[in-house]
Amino acid sequence: MRKLLDHITIILFGAFITAIFLLYLLLPQTEFSDVENRYLTLRPKISFESLAKGSFMTDFDSYTAEQLPFRNAFVKLKALTEKFLLKKENNNIVEGSDSYLFEKLSVVNERLTKNEEIIKSFAKENDRRINVAIVPNSFEILKEKVPRGLPLVDEKKEIDKFYKDL
Repeated sequence: MRKLLDHITIILFGAFITAIFLLYLLLPQTEFSDVENRYLTLRPKISFESLAKGSFMTDFDSYTAEQLPFRNAFVKLKALTEKFLLKKENNNIVEGSDSYLFEKLSVVNERLTKNEEIIKSFAKENDRRINVAIVPNSFEILKEKVPRGLPLVDEKKEIDKFYKDL
């Protein structure tokens, strides 16, 4: 009886691995995830150079993780599980009152510094008048919906500093 269960387990596992492999081959690649609002990694091109540098395996690993068959269903299942476990944070997204979602931003984003440098460089190279508008994150606008005690960057102060530095 034990050997029969072992054989059944091996056959089911083999069938599962084969089915996933076939789904990777047969299902079309998804370029953009509407659920996550971002572009996904596409199947990397294999070449001698990418194999020698090791970049192919890194890219292929990203591809298999992001092009997983039924990925959106798994993402939704994870979110539902997190909600069922009463977690208020999921992948740096925090749920506020009335089911509003906010990005948890506790340090100044390095993109802000990089964007400031690019704008300054552009302004120096051009003799035109340049207008810049910085839009704060939703947690700055909807403060009454943000969960209490959530450590966040004072965006108003950072935006004012950004304008002053420009």
